[in-house]
Formats: sequence, structure tokens, C-alpha cells
Amino acid sequence: MRIMTCRMRFVVLRVAVAACVIMLGSCAARSTGPDGLRALGAASSAEVSPQYQTPMAKGDTAANASESSPSAEASTSMPLPATPGVYAGDLKTSPPLQPGAPTHRISLQDVLRLTLENNLDIKISEYDRKIARDEIEVQKGIFDTLFTSRLAQTEIEQPLVLEKAGTTPGFTQTTWEDFGISDVQQSVAKSFEARLSQLLPTGGILELLYTDERLEQVPSGFATVSPYYTVQLTLAFLHPILKNFGPAVTKAGIRIAKNNAEISHEAFRLQVMSQLAEALKTYWELVFAIYNYDVQMISFRQAQELLRINTIKFEAGVVPSTDVLQAKAQVASREEQVIIAHQQILDIQDLLKQIMNVTNTDPNWQTNLIPEGRPTYYDVRLDEDQFLREAFAYRPEYRQAETMLRSRKIQRMVARNKRLPELNFYGYYGFTGADESNTRAFENMETLDYHHWQVGLEFRYPLPNRAGRYGYHQSQLQYDQARESLENVKNLITLAIRNSRREVETNRKLIDVNEASVEYEEAKLDAEQKRFDVGMATSHDVLEFQRDLANSRANHLRAIIDYNKALIELELAKGTLLKSHQIQIENQ
Repeated sequence: MRIMTCRMRFVVLRVAVAACVIMLGSCAARSTGPDGLRALGAASSAEVSPQYQTPMAKGDTAANASESSPSAEASTSMPLPATPGVYAGDLKTSPPLQPGAPTHRISLQDVLRLTLENNLDIKISEYDRKIARDEIEVQKGIFDTLFTSRLAQTEIEQPLVLEKAGTTPGFTQTTWEDFGISDVQQSVAKSFEARLSQLLPTGGILELLYTDERLEQVPSGFATVSPYYTVQLTLAFLHPILKNFGPAVTKAGIRIAKNNAEISHEAFRLQVMSQLAEALKTYWELVFAIYNYDVQMISFRQAQELLRINTIKFEAGVVPSTDVLQAKAQVASREEQVIIAHQQILDIQDLLKQIMNVTNTDPNWQTNLIPEGRPTYYDVRLDEDQFLREAFAYRPEYRQAETMLRSRKIQRMVARNKRLPELNFYGYYGFTGADESNTRAFENMETLDYHHWQVGLEFRYPLPNRAGRYGYHQSQLQYDQARESLENVKNLITLAIRNSRREVETNRKLIDVNEASVEYEEAKLDAEQKRFDVGMATSHDVLEFQRDLANSRANHLRAIIDYNKALIELELAKGTLLKSHQIQIENQ
């Protein structure tokens, strides 16, 4: 009986000690610490870090929610007029920052502006666009009036041919010297030529030619005057009749250059949209990283709190040492997740800076970027037919393919013309003046008494004209290729729209599923915590439920971020990303 009484007293004593320990642990858990935890993880909205806005609680009204949510940053698609959804968890910790570095709060609009202003890929693509625009002026240069001039001196020596002695009545001389002349004649001509040439839109060439020549013959022999001057003013005209005829052929290079400029402009738009989409998605990844750090920190501190309680119980002899070891192992494991989450924040900050071209030589390189946006989401109306209409109107790839098809059509038309024979009409008409002085020669020309002219047809055709025939065949193949490419782009856009729409739908459903999962895990952990407080559950069960809750919160957060990223991809697939953010690119 004494042994039984002693045992009963020992059991009662242990139960009393355990009850005291549990009461002390519960009071300590309910006391507000720096992490704002209540009862191993229940959130307190009054203890949110002042750097962040408080997310909408379950009891908030729609009006309050709309006032506290940033409307300009909630979605990249046209939202329905509805209350935005938000991440279920509150931010209870400040994100880990680079020590000693300044902090800058950045919004989606800041990211868009800085990316547009500083992104190197956008700047490089802008050079291509400018080069393509300048090519239009280069091609228009074919209609520039061409001025050419030439100043020359020509010397010619040739034997002097005269009738031999005896062949002409009255002449009895038998040598060249008897005439007092050399048997070699030297001609020296000094000439100046100026020409104006103008290409006509129809393919003809109009020229105005002025020549001024001084001719001296030594010895002069029987020449009338030496030296003497010749002046000519001539208007010449050459015009194709078959090959190279017509404005369509003449201006083909200009039209193709304009099309290439449009293609380059669309390539620039695509580059801008791609870089902005990457910047926006990186911004949302930074939001995820910061809130995910908070999730991991809450889980870590829950494990620390359980370790503290288990240590007290172990010292009181209530629980075995394995409970303490399990709690220590979980503390170490969750601290590892906190460290990884910390690194993720810094890595994404650097990535966002790289997109905005904030390099290590920039004073803002060490700045800590804190996003103003929160994990918020809007419901959108998913109309696939409307999305396709927008995509075929705005997608740069589709516009490029359409423009390329037009260029190939022009090239085919030119190649068809190149198969024709070359038949040209040409002619010239001018006036001539000649005298022993240049001034009198020019005056002589001004009288318009002496003229020269010529008209004619010129025909050329290569046999068997392989260049023309196979050049046209190549142009036809290129046209067919461009037409098939347009159809291929159309199919790819249709597929991209369908995939993007499904991605949005899937992530929207995952938000609801994970939100419900968070509620279930919170209730499950709360029930298990109560069982643990009365000794009906082990610390292993509590740690497992804490881990499940942390995973559910992370999954819910991931679903919201992925939903916003899917909306960005949908805008990119439609080609309306710039339009949705009211960004206009001038095509000058």
C-alpha cells in the first residue's frame, strides 16, 4: 500500500509539473514577440512590418479592400470590376537586406520606366530600327540629281598622209620637207565636260551635257585653224520600253526599304515587350521571394518555439530527449530554408537591376529594392476569340510576316519584269559652236544655227536568259515561303493564346485550391497544438503539421505569383502588353 501511495503521489506530481509547464509555455507563446507569433503561428494584423501594407483580412469589406490595394499594379490584363484577391498571410518580418546599403521602394511603374530608359537590349534594338529607317532615304537617293564633271587632256601622234609627188597636177615636190611640214602630226585636245543626270519615276534617264574642247594640231599643215575651240550643249534622253519600265519597278527598292523599316519597328516592339515582360515577371518573383522568406521565417520560429517548450518539458522530466532532438533537427532544417530564401531575395534583386541596367559601377548597385506590390490578383474575362483578334492585330511577329509577304510580292513583280527583253528608246538634241577662240565659239553656239541630233532604239536580250528565268523562279519560291511562314506564325499565335489562356485558368484554380489548403492546414495545426498542450500529441506530429502549413502557404503564394506571371504571358501572346500599360512607340 505504501508503494502504491508513493507511486500515485509521484504521478500526481509529474502531472502538476507538466500542467505548470504547459501554462507557462502557452503564456509565453501568446505574448507578442518580434515576429508577431501567437500560439505557434496565429497571425496578428496589428504587428505587420510598417514597410508593407496590411493585406485584406477575411472580415474586410470590399470597399476597404479596394482602397488599400494598388489598382495600377494588380494585373497586366483588363480586370473585371471586382474586389481583388490577396495573399492570405500577413508579412510579419522585414526582409533581410544588404547591411549598410540604402533601401528603395520600387513599384511596377518604376520598373517599367527604368527598363524602358536603361535596358541595353532595347537600346541595341533601337539602333537596328534607326538603321532601317535611314535605308529608306538611301533608296530614295536614286532620284537625286547626279552632277558629274571631267577635265582631260588628250595627245595623239599619227603619220601625216599626203599625196605623193606626181599624183597631183601642178605638184612636183618629192619630199615632206619641201612642203615645210613634218611627216608626223600631233593633236593635243584639252576638254571640259559637265553633266546633269536625273532618273525619272518611269525608269527613264534625262541628261544635260555641256562640253568645251580646245584642239591644236602640230604641224597645222593644211588645217584651216589651229588651235580651234568647240562648244556643245546637248539634251539626251533614254527610256526603257520593256525591261525596267514603270514606277513599280523603279521604286521597288524604296517600297522594300519601307517594309524593312516596318519589320525592324515590329522587331523593336517585340524586344521592348519581351524585356518589359521579363522585368515585370522578375518584379513579381521578388515579391514572392520576400513573402516566401516571411513564410519560411514563421516556420523557423515556430520550430524554435516548440524547441523551447520541449526543452522545458524535458528538464521537468515530462518528455523524453528524443522530442528535444526532433525539435532541434527541425530548427536546423527550417533555418536552412530561411538561408535559401534570403539568397533568393538578393539574387532576384540583382537580376532586376540587370534588366534595368543598374550595374556594379552604378551608385544604386548596392541599393536594396523593396517592391511596393503585394501578392494581389484580379479575375479576368477569358475570351479566346477576342484574344485571337487582338493577337492578329497587335502581335509583332504576325505584322512582320505580313510585311515580309508584301516585300516578296514586290520582288516577284520585279523579277517578272527582268525576264523581258531590254528595249530602250534613246535620243539627243543639241547645239554646237566652233571658232578660233573660246568666246566666239560660245557665241557661235548661242546663235542656235548649228545643231546635232539622233534618235533610235536599242535592243538587248541574253540567250537563253537564264538569269531572268531562274531569278523569277527564285522570287516565286521566296513568295511561297513567306506565305507559308505567315500561316505558320498564325498557327503558333493560336497555340500560344490557347496555352496562355489555359495557364491563367489553371493558376486561378490553384489559388482557390491552395487558399483552402492553407485554411485546412491552419485548422489542423491548431487542433494538433491543443492536443499537444494536453499531452495527447507528440512534438513530431506538431512539427509535421507546421511543415505542412508552411508548404501550403508557400504554394498559395506561388499560385498567386504564377497567376500574375501568366497574365503577363497572356498579354505578351496577344501583343497588347504595351497597350495595357499605355506605352506607345512612335514609328517615325
